[in-house]
Amino acid sequence: MRRIVTVLGLLLCCAGAAAGPAEYRFQALVDLDQSAKTGCDFESPAGAVHGKELRVYAETDRTQILRVVTEQCESGEWRQVNSDASARSLGLGQGSLGSDAIEWEIQRNWLAGAQTIELQLWGQNIASGAFDFFGDGDGPGQLLIPVGGSTSPLPLLGNLAAALLACGVVLIARRYQVAVRSRAVLPLLALLGFTLFAIAPIRDSQAGRGGGPVEITDPANDSVGKDAGVDFLSASIRENGGGLAVRLEVNNIEADGLADNSKVLFIGNSLTYVNDLPAMVRAIAAQAGKTLVTAEVTEGGFALEDHFRAGRAQVEIAEGYQLVILQQGPSALEESQANLQLWATRFDPVIRNSGARPALYMVWPELARFNRFDDVRDSYSNAALAIDGMFIPGGEAWRESWRIDPALKFYGDDDFHPSTLGTYAVALSMFAEIFRQTPADLPATFSLANGGQIVLDPAQVRAVQQGAWQAHLQFGRAGK
Repeated sequence: MRRIVTVLGLLLCCAGAAAGPAEYRFQALVDLDQSAKTGCDFESPAGAVHGKELRVYAETDRTQILRVVTEQCESGEWRQVNSDASARSLGLGQGSLGSDAIEWEIQRNWLAGAQTIELQLWGQNIASGAFDFFGDGDGPGQLLIPVGGSTSPLPLLGNLAAALLACGVVLIARRYQVAVRSRAVLPLLALLGFTLFAIAPIRDSQAGRGGGPVEITDPANDSVGKDAGVDFLSASIRENGGGLAVRLEVNNIEADGLADNSKVLFIGNSLTYVNDLPAMVRAIAAQAGKTLVTAEVTEGGFALEDHFRAGRAQVEIAEGYQLVILQQGPSALEESQANLQLWATRFDPVIRNSGARPALYMVWPELARFNRFDDVRDSYSNAALAIDGMFIPGGEAWRESWRIDPALKFYGDDDFHPSTLGTYAVALSMFAEIFRQTPADLPATFSLANGGQIVLDPAQVRAVQQGAWQAHLQFGRAGK
């Protein structure tokens, strides 16, 4: 397998040398005769794929499509028949779920007049060999794509005449309704048959114009090699005037999230250290193939002012981090909001002078003050805006998840501190904001660095993953 990946990478790198370095290849394999006994072998990181007569692929970096290449199988070998090296931008952040989109076209003249085709979709990182495909199990699924209907001309009578004939049938039926056993029924049947003959090609022609797009989804975070840039989320294939328009959405090809092995410092109180939030964020990142290094300065009941006056936080910040996450109590009252913003502003130059970025982690009100959720969000969001920092909408992840499943138990026994599921929701919110990718479909069971294992209900986990991502899309902010 390693040899195949190496050879493939070399071939792809050579093929891309003329137009600049390509990092990814997104490929449509087309089986024109729908037979596995014909065509060329295609060596992929997952093994050999056989029976494809045409392949059209887009090679990209992280911002644009560099070239679109069409190759045809002839005598058991792939031969390039077209290459379009006109660069075009990727749809960064333009996917239906805030994901990134790659679009290109399969020209109709390469489809050999086929009315339907079988198609497979692959994506791969050229250098690392990470890959993903649409389908379940060990191999890609076959998509049956309509590419045009009957090209038979309409009858000379046309639509208007066909409609008039239908009206004539109705009139004759009314005229002879008392004599259906007589010979008068013969012209009625003749006209009826002729009308159907006239209309049928019209109906067939309209139905054969491709219909709506073929749309499919793929589980997130399932790419081999754990590369968000090649991790498929959805695809749409639709017919247009020139052929088939292919649109693929991937988790995050832009790579605008925190780099691997980044160091993150948490400064807060028991709303951070209960259930070991930093460890849970590390574990979730590991599920997605990423590595985080975390540390914390936490004290029960501390606000940012207390941390600043104590001085230990500043000493730790100077050790060098890429991100520093700030948190205190709900801070819903007007004077508390002013306090949070003041001390976030005091921490800001300390954090930035160390080379890190600041982030504000929104918490939630105690259950008795549930109606103050908006005030808590505004307090933390305004503090983040004041320092142009990242805003992590942890509390909103709770609310978005409750909209999906109101029975989710996020509060702990004291109706203020989080349950394990509540901490998990916040950790997902942090993952989404830090890495700019959906946490959907990550496993419901994971291990912490201290050896503890977290086992959550899979149905609840799916709801919380969706809620955390929706909160990110609606309220999250990357900051600078």
